[in-house]
Amino acid sequence: MNREPTREEVIITRDSIESQRGPKTQLDPLRPVAVIQECEATARPTADDPNPAIAEVTSVFLTGAECAFRCTMCDLWTHTLDIATPKDAIPVQIDVALQSQNRDRLGRTQSPRWIKLYNSSNFFDPRCVPREDWDAIAARISTFDRVIVENHPRLVNSTAGQLALMITGKLEVAMGLETVYQPSIELLNKQMTLADFQRAANHLQSMDVDLRTFILLQPPGMPTAIAADEVEKSLRFAIQCGARHASIIATRGGNGIMEELAAKGLFMAPSAFALELCLDVALGHNQSIVVTADLWGFKNLSGLCDLCVEPRHERLAAMNLSQSILPPCVLTCGCSDD
Repeated sequence: MNREPTREEVIITRDSIESQRGPKTQLDPLRPVAVIQECEATARPTADDPNPAIAEVTSVFLTGAECAFRCTMCDLWTHTLDIATPKDAIPVQIDVALQSQNRDRLGRTQSPRWIKLYNSSNFFDPRCVPREDWDAIAARISTFDRVIVENHPRLVNSTAGQLALMITGKLEVAMGLETVYQPSIELLNKQMTLADFQRAANHLQSMDVDLRTFILLQPPGMPTAIAADEVEKSLRFAIQCGARHASIIATRGGNGIMEELAAKGLFMAPSAFALELCLDVALGHNQSIVVTADLWGFKNLSGLCDLCVEPRHERLAAMNLSQSILPPCVLTCGCSDD
């Protein structure tokens, strides 16, 4: 069971995190890590608009320099370069991605078209995305209605507004809030306070840039019994900060240091039932923010078996799109949240 750490029990540093790592994946700087075609809810249903549009999303996972931060829970570093992102590499990767996209489009010709340019780091760090490539990037994504990039709150500055003016679509910046629970914030080594997040959110709002955020379910140092309540508190804070979309992510291990925390009783991955509960509660509130459950790795969560994993995954995926609560799956397999 997750529990709260004592002050003397664990000290998280850059060196302690890096010392637990395995090898990185060998990458080609001229090819994206992956390209995925997805669908995403654009808004919550309302009385005036009970069936909001579903966006067709091209998610491009770019190859680039590693993030300057060393967050405890992050495993994205495995798909990054040890050098600065080479000039012209990102535009070439986008070309490769869009060629794939043209072959694999989902065919929703009347849907809004969005693109996610996720680089496992910070878009506004010039070491990760060279500033001199922005014109070429903007030209390649001119047909998309919304452009979503990711960035650490402490690295949000006026350059976000500059990019917003360069692109044709609406800019949205995805920032990890993770949690408002202070003991977990300290263990995550994100080097960010809630005030930092609020300042970054206010700055984006002043530049007419939308905000998306990520919230962790059951991060290290959080007692299991309060995990769902803390997701709800974090969602309320995200709403106060003006977030348009929040994605709930089941915290996962596999990063070396997370296994060390697990051995000390400070981390245990959440169950599928916990993720289901969080989405049910979030969508039960009458609020404007889009809330989704991140389903990457869902099949690896505890509390699932071969009989129930597919219908429960499908239910959450359908709720992500409809932004409404669907009846729970009837389980005859013996899986239980007890």
